[in-house]
Amino acid sequence: MASLLQRNLGSALQQQLGIYLYSTFISIPVEEVMSEWLLLNRNGIDAKVNPFMINKYNTPYFYNIDNQVLSDFKNENYGDFIRLHTVRNESHYVKSNMIEEELAKIDLSNKNNWFNYLQLYAMELLGHRGTNIYNPFKKDVKQINKPEEQQPLIIDHNRSWVKYLFNPDVEYQRHVQNNDLTDEERNYLKRSSGWSWINLLSPQMYGIPKFRLGAKNSFTFSLNYLRTPFGELFGQNIWVMHNYNQLHGVSLKQYRNFEKTSLGIGYKLYDLNLFGNAYVTTSLEAWRQPTDFRFRTNSSFAGFHIGQMFEYQSLPAKYIERNNFSLFIGYDYKTKVICPKVSF
Repeated sequence: MASLLQRNLGSALQQQLGIYLYSTFISIPVEEVMSEWLLLNRNGIDAKVNPFMINKYNTPYFYNIDNQVLSDFKNENYGDFIRLHTVRNESHYVKSNMIEEELAKIDLSNKNNWFNYLQLYAMELLGHRGTNIYNPFKKDVKQINKPEEQQPLIIDHNRSWVKYLFNPDVEYQRHVQNNDLTDEERNYLKRSSGWSWINLLSPQMYGIPKFRLGAKNSFTFSLNYLRTPFGELFGQNIWVMHNYNQLHGVSLKQYRNFEKTSLGIGYKLYDLNLFGNAYVTTSLEAWRQPTDFRFRTNSSFAGFHIGQMFEYQSLPAKYIERNNFSLFIGYDYKTKVICPKVSF
């Protein structure tokens, strides 16, 4: 057992180092930049982009956009402009939820599954959750000495987010610094940074198996915090494995703006066997969210989501519980929603 552990941990740590380097310096920066580029492109802003230029090293990744273009963008479409500050966080939120969904289906108490998780998913999940944890005492980002059209559109996403959240009509400023914030805005940013640490509350991220609920049932969970264009999202996901093989999911969400909190609830039934190799996954959700993207609005609206995905598994592996090929068909309907992926 000792030699097995040493051999597996050794190879797992080497593989995870490679995954960490790839995620940190290639995949996550590229995904972040491309999500912003797609949002700009959808609004008719032709930004030249080099996704391998990383802003945190004070190197521009967008080009050919001056302050007037962004000022017009803010005045004409404030919703997408403020979302430009949070779209990176949305991507990490969605990716971490997708990974945790898959892990909820797996028995991590099985040492082979645990080693596979350590080799394939641990660093990626930590990377996505860790990126949405903020340091409230971070120093001002330095502005590079180049013309405005060769600088990042948002030099400091954190301070810029809270500045426009509180002041939608303020003049566009490419480089928002600590001195540009009011005491109320600084305190809000500090409080938000403190809440973001709940993104570490995910047993799956640490490879912890499900917790027992009697002889045949078990459960796991995760907590989430996300900055949004209207304020904040707090989420709680609970997955219950019933009778060893049927997974159920329940999600609870709180959408919070300046002075109003509204709620959301969802249920998901995973991989229900219809017949033979045919399965269906069903999602149901309902919510009330703050109207539009406005931080100070007192109104909210109701919405719902329903979706079903049918899977037919073919070419099953002969000796292990794994499917080699599947056919999928489904539908997904949701009313107006101003958050990222509303399901798990």
